[in-house]
Amino acid sequence: MKQLVETIVNELVDNPEEVEVLVNETDYEIFVSIKVNPKEIGKIIGKQGKNINAIRNILKSVNMPTRKKVSLEIIE
Repeated sequence: MKQLVETIVNELVDNPEEVEVLVNETDYEIFVSIKVNPKEIGKIIGKQGKNINAIRNILKSVNMPTRKKVSLEIIE
């Protein structure tokens, strides 16, 4: 899952070397945190949140077999 998020986010930003993805998994939930340059947060969110919502939908679809809740956040 970490590699999937990194691949998607790296395509959206200008400086992919500054992207860091952290994944913490519990029995019931998966927490995904994305650290990026504060100037590029808007690129990840997208117009009206379309990019971030698309990433969330992809994560939910990939995680469907485990039935765990997926939380995604962006950290400055």
